[in-house]
Amino acid sequence: MKQWQQKVFGIVLFIAAIFLILANFEESSYAFSFLFELIQPVIVAGVLAFFLHIPMNGFRNFLQKHAKRPHKERFWNTISLVLTLLSVCIVLAAVCMLMIPALIQSIMDIYNKVQHNLPIWLNQLAAYGIDTAMLEEWLKNAEQGQLLQKLIVGVGNWVPTIFSAAASTASVVVDGVVGFILAIYLLMERHTIGRQLNKLLEANLQHTTCQKIRDTGNLICQIFRSFLCGQCLEAVILGTLMFLAFAICGISYAGLIGVLTAVCSFIPFVGAFLACCTGALLNLMIDPWKALLCILVYLVVQFIEGHFIYPKVVGNSVGLSSFWVLVAVLVGQNLFGVFGMILFIPLTSVIYTLLKNDTNRKLKKKAELAQETVGTDSEPHQTE
Repeated sequence: MKQWQQKVFGIVLFIAAIFLILANFEESSYAFSFLFELIQPVIVAGVLAFFLHIPMNGFRNFLQKHAKRPHKERFWNTISLVLTLLSVCIVLAAVCMLMIPALIQSIMDIYNKVQHNLPIWLNQLAAYGIDTAMLEEWLKNAEQGQLLQKLIVGVGNWVPTIFSAAASTASVVVDGVVGFILAIYLLMERHTIGRQLNKLLEANLQHTTCQKIRDTGNLICQIFRSFLCGQCLEAVILGTLMFLAFAICGISYAGLIGVLTAVCSFIPFVGAFLACCTGALLNLMIDPWKALLCILVYLVVQFIEGHFIYPKVVGNSVGLSSFWVLVAVLVGQNLFGVFGMILFIPLTSVIYTLLKNDTNRKLKKKAELAQETVGTDSEPHQTE
């Protein structure tokens, strides 16, 4: 079969498959959801392996560079994987040690502040002509036994929902544990799996097609790796800026809000505002003016970070200009929400790079053809 016939046959087959899927949309969606549930642990394993692969490569290169004698590849993989897991555990423990005590302290401060200021707030409401008699009577008559009884009744009504949520959480935890175990095996055997996939491609496709697939895969890995590194750097920068700004302005909970900002900053342009709302609510219980100051400081720092730092750090890491970063975030948010905002930046970079390389290749080919045409036209004149 000729090459053009193969292309026509492939296009017809693809159109027929799309038509069958649309004609049986409900059955197709059920089949896809069932298939996704089956391979969900594998997808989780691939994502975890990709994230862990970045620091693991750094540890392995450092150890191989400073090693006094050579070792087998499996030895370096094992040592670098152990160091990577230890580093992740240390980072998570540090974040928890910074956030959990500060969060508990903030809750206790809010509780004490409410108890202390509740009579003042009631008097202020009464001064504005608002009848607070019912609220005061309810607070006086709210005995602990009645509150406990109402709490028990409320919990009883929510038992089915709680069990359903617990079952869903258990399923997610099981998938996460299985995915983590698969990720460990995938990281340890990634070279073997890579060779097997390479053999499979070479056996069923042409060499040029295999090379294009490998080049595209390497490009995707490189861009997503650069994006993740840039995002981590962005989180550190933004968290540090927020902590310094809050500390300089004398706003409470500077450490907690700085860490929370760094964690939420993985959601582009929006995550920082989630931390801003938390900081404003915490400071509102202490001093309304500090809550207003918190919002103003957050807006200023977020404006500087969103328009000058984030597009430069993340945009340069994935090879995109500030304009295309903003376009990718907006399109991703409209299509897939928060997940789309995170995913569409490296995905846009991949598409942009592929189009740029293809355009440059075609322009280079046209320039070479033009030069050959000019050379051919000039030969008869030289002969004469």
